[in-house]
Amino acid sequence: VVLGIVAGFSVPEAVIPRLGVSAHTIAMLSSALMMGIAANWHVFTLGKTSKMMMHWGWVISSYSNWMGTMAGALYGAHELTPVAASFTAAAQGVAALAPAPPEAELAMAFLLKGVCMISTLVGLGLAFWGLRK
Repeated sequence: VVLGIVAGFSVPEAVIPRLGVSAHTIAMLSSALMMGIAANWHVFTLGKTSKMMMHWGWVISSYSNWMGTMAGALYGAHELTPVAASFTAAAQGVAALAPAPPEAELAMAFLLKGVCMISTLVGLGLAFWGLRK
């Protein structure tokens, strides 16, 4: 929740403000999701190791999704988010935004396409497996 609030305050400073709003929303919804999972932890019929893997899958997924989106907002990485970039370009009166540093694009792609997707699939798969009767 604290990261969501911090992300909300950083929106005016972001190179792509719409992506900053997305990072804020992601942080707030991820925290609500994690509270819901924690409240229903007793329902999952998994072993100790599987529960630990599910826990870390959701935690890593939430943080990597927030960090990737926030990095894109602050550094202007817009290759993965053309819609948010088009709003910013239109607001600035230009056809397209200037290219972001390649490191920012690479970090955003790694966090969103790699880490976030894999950890989400692990957390979600184990959650569904743990709900079976």
